[in-house]
Amino acid sequence: MKHPDFHQLGGVERHHDGSFTIYGVIENPDRTIFSQRFYDYNFEDARERFQKELKKESEKYFVGE
Repeated sequence: MKHPDFHQLGGVERHHDGSFTIYGVIENPDRTIFSQRFYDYNFEDARERFQKELKKESEKYFVGE
C-alpha cells in the first residue's frame, strides 16, 4: 500500500481582510493542489493546523498496490 507524498508549497497569499491562504500539493497522478484560508490565526498555529489537514486530505488518495 502506498500513501501519496504531500508537502506545503513555499508561498503564502495574504488578503486585504487580514486572512491568508496556505497552499500544498498532494503528489498523486493528478498532482492535486490543496489550500486553506485562515482568519484570526498566527502563522505558526495556522501552519501546524495546515500540515495536519494536508496529511488528512492526502489519505483520501490512498492507493493500494
